[in-house]
Amino acid sequence: MTLASLHVSISTRRKLASIILAVTIFALLAGLTSFATRGSVVYAIIDSILVGTGVGLFEQFYVQSLRGRWLRSMHPLLSISIYTAVVAVLFVLAVHLSHLLTGQWDTLPRAYKRLPFAMPLVIAFAVIGIVVMRTIHFIGIETLFHLMIGTYHRPVL
Repeated sequence: MTLASLHVSISTRRKLASIILAVTIFALLAGLTSFATRGSVVYAIIDSILVGTGVGLFEQFYVQSLRGRWLRSMHPLLSISIYTAVVAVLFVLAVHLSHLLTGQWDTLPRAYKRLPFAMPLVIAFAVIGIVVMRTIHFIGIETLFHLMIGTYHRPVL
């Protein structure tokens, strides 16, 4: 099958782009948090993949669907706080799954000791990531890019 014969609708491409964007943002943030608190590259990679994928799927298949309308329609501060709690739960699950995947359950108590230092980082990074994703959904990634680099001079009506 060639790529030329593969027809993907615009909505499917946008959904995939949204998932990839969320995975990228939260994979970087979770990887930074895991590396900063545990210092292990292996755990940082596993945690970043798990958290990024979890947030990407949650964003696309729940938040942006009809079921997530209640979350999108509430006050942004309340919505961001609920979304941040979901990301924190995903991070804790990723810590456990990374230990399960590596088979090193004996190092889990050390991860619990570092969790009070990791959670403020997770929350801070989650708020930043969520605000970026919300902004991208409101104005688009191209417009945000041009606003950030200072080349957005003529708004489109």
